[in-house]
Amino acid sequence: MTDTITAGPAARWQTFLSRFYQYPNELSPNSETPRLNQFIDAAQRSISSDPPRPILLPARVAGATSYFGIAFDTNQSRTLRDLLRSHIGTTWTDFDGRSLPATTTDPLESAASVLAGDNHLIYRFNVAEETTTQVAHVLRALTSSLENNPPREARIAQPVGRLVGQFQDACVYGPESAARSAYALLAADHRITARNRLFLQTQLLASFQHWQELEDLPEYGNLLRLDQPSYVSDALARLAMSKLPDLPTQEEFKPIAVQFGSLIPSVAAIRSASGARYYTLWALDGGESVAALRRRLADAGWTPDPVIEHLTADRQTVDACPATIASPEEKREQVRRAIDSGRYDAAVDVLSTMPASTEDLPAVIESIGKTFTVKALALLERHRDVHGEQALRSAMGSTALPRFDIASSDIAQTLTGLFDGRLEPGERDQLAADVRERGVAAIRAEGGVDAAVTSIRNLAETRTAALALEPGLDTCIDLVRDLNASGGMSTQVRELSLCVLELWAYCDNSGDRHRAGRIVQLTSDLLENGLGRDAFDEVVEYLRAGWDSFHTDVDMPMNVEVLELLLAYMPSGASKLDAFARPLLTRIGDHNARRLPAAVLAVAIDIAPVFGTAIQLTERVSQELATAGTRRTTSLKIALYSLIESAADRAANLLRSRHPGLGVVVLTDTVATSALRNAAHSADLLVIMDKAATHSAVDTLRANRDARTIRYASGKGSTSLIEAAEQWLSEQ
Repeated sequence: MTDTITAGPAARWQTFLSRFYQYPNELSPNSETPRLNQFIDAAQRSISSDPPRPILLPARVAGATSYFGIAFDTNQSRTLRDLLRSHIGTTWTDFDGRSLPATTTDPLESAASVLAGDNHLIYRFNVAEETTTQVAHVLRALTSSLENNPPREARIAQPVGRLVGQFQDACVYGPESAARSAYALLAADHRITARNRLFLQTQLLASFQHWQELEDLPEYGNLLRLDQPSYVSDALARLAMSKLPDLPTQEEFKPIAVQFGSLIPSVAAIRSASGARYYTLWALDGGESVAALRRRLADAGWTPDPVIEHLTADRQTVDACPATIASPEEKREQVRRAIDSGRYDAAVDVLSTMPASTEDLPAVIESIGKTFTVKALALLERHRDVHGEQALRSAMGSTALPRFDIASSDIAQTLTGLFDGRLEPGERDQLAADVRERGVAAIRAEGGVDAAVTSIRNLAETRTAALALEPGLDTCIDLVRDLNASGGMSTQVRELSLCVLELWAYCDNSGDRHRAGRIVQLTSDLLENGLGRDAFDEVVEYLRAGWDSFHTDVDMPMNVEVLELLLAYMPSGASKLDAFARPLLTRIGDHNARRLPAAVLAVAIDIAPVFGTAIQLTERVSQELATAGTRRTTSLKIALYSLIESAADRAANLLRSRHPGLGVVVLTDTVATSALRNAAHSADLLVIMDKAATHSAVDTLRANRDARTIRYASGKGSTSLIEAAEQWLSEQ
């Protein structure tokens, strides 16, 4: 479902047109106003282009003619300003090159503001009565020029890695609209192959459980046969498990096995509980030993799990390789069957019981390519020691084969290498790819988190100029995200998150806003998992250490959101938050209040007293802002849904005060309830904070909403709830 904001100016055009050409505007589009219709038709074509182009429209209020110029990004605004100066100047008009302020009570300016969106790049100028004909002629020519010869804009393509990272973040954290927007960018990027586009689409649909849409993909049949990266295999495993009962039997699994095949070739490729369960069912279907299977899953950190416990309880499967009985020929046959059925861990188990023979090298190499477990790497190194490097290269058909030090943790070495400035960027990129593909398995294995934490903390303590942060720091944030998404233990997630936060705080001086937003999300996850007083104060101190670059007006929405999150989860006795909050909030005053989004300013004023401070605005500015933000809507009712109750309550209170008579109800249920169903039916607008929501509750709200309006909050703070609600109110 797409709202008018994310859809762009074209979706807001008709609403704008009906509001702009009504009282007090004395002009009205009809068959008797051909000159006006020429401006409107040209504007509609410009709005519909991709990207939308600047527009010019006339208005007439109290007998005086004026024009509105509306741009949709900063570069367009500069170009439009320069063109207006050169075409009409100040001889015929009062155009002075200044755009309208962000807040206004004028109905025509308000309508233009809604069309322009967040950028709010609007010019308004009056025309001398005796020159209206000349100005109209010149501006029609300018409109035609803008439409037929749009100014050239330098478009710098974002790195694909960053685009993919944004997409994957949205798939894990939501909202779905952000994930779909990120996917649309990637799908249109010539650097993304058709196969990778299919893989990304699979991840998108699986992340939000659109199973039928996934199965209806034209390429679905090919998808099951392709060699898939682990995140795609996991997505398909979740689809497969969605077709089974909560506690499936082997008989129920058999038709699923025929359709989906092995999917998860090794415990090293498991990324979620669904993947671990599918792996268990497939291994049992192949007759593997329950004892060996349970041990393997436990070593990889995927037990205890109630479904796996149910599947492996009281089973009497035959050991696939009784080491004291099977002959070498029988074992090789077992290896062949295991590889043919995609059970590479079982193949490694058997090969590990056999002498290092050149006859088995091809099977060893094939298995290692799919497993990458410590046991598999130990098998490889044993064959290397016996046969030598050249024999392994011949078996691989490759000129290079990495050497792994099994005595130390592989994840620790990899993370250290990620930040080694002596390595070429391509080498660090390859290490980052290894972490993305196998990092969850390595971190969940016994000792994996401790090794990673030690490695990252050592990096943070060095703080040397030789430390290369790209792509290591973002890869570490990826690892925290993926561990959390996999259902890792809260203690593991907390330890890893804290050390990554420390690394960012003390080593990243880049001022990268994208990364800062990811740090806010990491902090939010930490808070939601629960922090004691000392750990909470430690997190706040890390944020203080790394936040100097973001004490700016443009970062105020992010600043207010992180303060709200910290405030919502602050434990009793915590003492550091005031020192972080006050410098951010006391920056706000008469000099910049008009530049801040209205909802952000309202929330900042509301929370400032909690931190022992106040935002000082003069009475004139306060009155101006209050008047601009008030709209009486006595007959409307809005429902807000969020699991962050303090944010929803604050948003509700501010909406009621800013819009007298507006009815606002707050919903915080985690499961389907009658309260959710009733609110979905009765509210004029439903705003869902799907970054802080449960699937069950959101599905209930959507199912009971019919075709009426739903909007989605873009963040986790009350500002995003307010902005979504007020955008809808402005369109009524």
